[in-house]
Amino acid sequence: MKNIVITGSTRGLGFAMATEFLRAGCNVTLSCRGEMLAEAAQMELSPFEGKYIYVPCNVQGKASL
Repeated sequence: MKNIVITGSTRGLGFAMATEFLRAGCNVTLSCRGEMLAEAAQMELSPFEGKYIYVPCNVQGKASL
């Protein structure tokens, strides 16, 4: 089983790629700046419940080291 990570995957081309990988039987990690996956995206991905996870990732601000 393949594991796929797609950043910017909650809309547009990234979301389409995530959906196709899920249809192909892959596990997918979705990522975007929002704290939660949008309700519309959750509804569309409902047939793949348990095959994907959402990880919020906002890299707009540079953190001090």
